[in-house]
Amino acid sequence: MKSLFFALCLVVNSAMASNYYFSDISGDDTRTATQAQNPSTPWKSIAKLNSIFSTLLPGDNIFFKAGETFYGNIIIGKSGTPGQRIVLNSYGSGPQPEIKGCLPVASWVSVGANLWESATAASSVSYCNIVSINGNNYAMGRTPDAGYWSIPSTNGTTTITDAAHLNATVVSAGADVVCRELMYQLNKHKITNVTGNTITFDAGSLTIPAGWGYFIQNDVKACN
Repeated sequence: MKSLFFALCLVVNSAMASNYYFSDISGDDTRTATQAQNPSTPWKSIAKLNSIFSTLLPGDNIFFKAGETFYGNIIIGKSGTPGQRIVLNSYGSGPQPEIKGCLPVASWVSVGANLWESATAASSVSYCNIVSINGNNYAMGRTPDAGYWSIPSTNGTTTITDAAHLNATVVSAGADVVCRELMYQLNKHKITNVTGNTITFDAGSLTIPAGWGYFIQNDVKACN
């Protein structure tokens, strides 16, 4: 009797598994979960997938439309089991769907001096990690353009003072300072304040040595 009950439980659990469909072209994130289980009425975006991932059950399947491109980063918010995995796959005919963490930026407007600006809302994330131009990765508003400035003075954790290079016309609060803290290690810190020739930033786990190198990035003032 116990064996029969256990077998029935397995059948019930398996039957509860659901398939959810996504199409960047015909999808609509305002549809219900029931509608999204029909390939004719799929959801649209990875953002929607991330918002419901924690509600998935072991054995559920996520299907992306073949031949389409989906932009964003999938955040795995739930785990299946060895016997009932949560599977991400494709549906329909054509090439495998592409999932890209980078988004194209369009509608560039010249702001002079060989500088261009776009107000396109390319992503919902709060921070840009990589800039790629024609397939090549570039520093984000880096100064100096190559190499490093030497650190004249630092408290070792949260400040750098450099009268030759640092002031409010060169760098803004919110930019990044990248410090060479070990021979083969660079660490990035968020700048919280610029006062005179001193920048203040969030502390890391290593000591910042005076005399070693640093550069500024992720600041429009560093573009030339």
